[in-house]
Amino acid sequence: MDNVSREYMIKLLDKGNRIDGRKFDELRKIEISYDVSKHAEGAARVRLGDTEVLVGVKLEVGTPFPDKPDEGTIIVNAEIQLRI
Repeated sequence: MDNVSREYMIKLLDKGNRIDGRKFDELRKIEISYDVSKHAEGAARVRLGDTEVLVGVKLEVGTPFPDKPDEGTIIVNAEIQLRI
């Protein structure tokens, strides 16, 4: 798909198709699975065509910092893997 010519793309557009064969108003198949990890308090897998996203939420109760005893902390991490 990397070597798709401009002419080929224009022909597809003229026919109302995308490069994967879908019509412009067709969505990719969507699948959602819940509780996909036993190591997270909440987790889901979403598949949108050949794209897959895995999300997990972990919670931990901790002690507030001494200078802000009435406040909590949220730490956000992201890991991204691309399969090409």
